Amino acid sequence: MNWRGVLAVTAALSLWDGTVWGAATRVVAADGRQIKMVDGDTLWVGRTPVRLADMDAPEMRQLCADPAGETWACGVVAARVLRGLAVTGVRCELGRVDVYQRHVGRCYTTGGVNIGK
Repeated sequence: MNWRGVLAVTAALSLWDGTVWGAATRVVAADGRQIKMVDGDTLWVGRTPVRLADMDAPEMRQLCADPAGETWACGVVAARVLRGLAVTGVRCELGRVDVYQRHVGRCYTTGGVNIGK
């Protein structure tokens, strides 16, 4: 890894404060179950893993490059955005189960916004 790669990884880790996995990521679903964000498009509602329909987001450790070629921690940012959308709670409509044994579903904020859109 060259110095730019080291710098990019260092910058990405400096953005991550650990709260994506910590207690601050736990919110409550409309039915009272706890929610834990996994990354930008996957969450756990109670003991049920849910992959959000209608979207795809970067993985937690994924880095992205902007048009100038600078890398940034897009996976961490995606998880934080999902957490911000779900902070007041969500209601999920579960559908089929995918190959990773997650339910594919649509989750809505308490205000009715589809967080997968």
